[in-house]
Amino acid sequence: MNMHSDYNINNALAQLEEATNGHNSTFDEANKIFVDVEESLKRIKTEYWFPYYLSPRTYLAPNSFAPIIPNNLNLQPFNQVTYDLGFSNGRLVIRKVTTEYEYIRNAYQQILFGPNNVPYTNRIGENMETPIPVVDCPRDLRVIVIESLPNFLEFVRSSITTHTNTLNSALGYLKAN
Repeated sequence: MNMHSDYNINNALAQLEEATNGHNSTFDEANKIFVDVEESLKRIKTEYWFPYYLSPRTYLAPNSFAPIIPNNLNLQPFNQVTYDLGFSNGRLVIRKVTTEYEYIRNAYQQILFGPNNVPYTNRIGENMETPIPVVDCPRDLRVIVIESLPNFLEFVRSSITTHTNTLNSALGYLKAN
């Protein structure tokens, strides 16, 4: 029996359309959240950048092992891509950061490894791209942002509280003198 004879293209297309509609409506909901966050943050009238970088997901094939780096490899400098989440110019934005690292070597040019067989590195350069509004960035980045949004909002709230307390303390000191 031919395996393809049981395949119904119309059913497959209907399932694809249903999945696509669900996918698009979920992203519409996320975009509304981003717009609501922007409107709320506009009242603060200052710029905030989340102090923790966002990393794209790394997908390994099922049943694959993490790569192990042997000590005798002559590894060259490498780049790491991360993203910064922030609020700037009245917009919730994300910017791509490409950081170049080199391995730290001993006098014999062997790479030095720390705990858990992780090599030591030095940061030798960093390139920050122009921030783009989150609602205009690719969908895979919007997923990373929506996952990090609660922590970002808590960071902003905590920063505002700290600044308010510092300002109140300074004002109290000035009024007392």
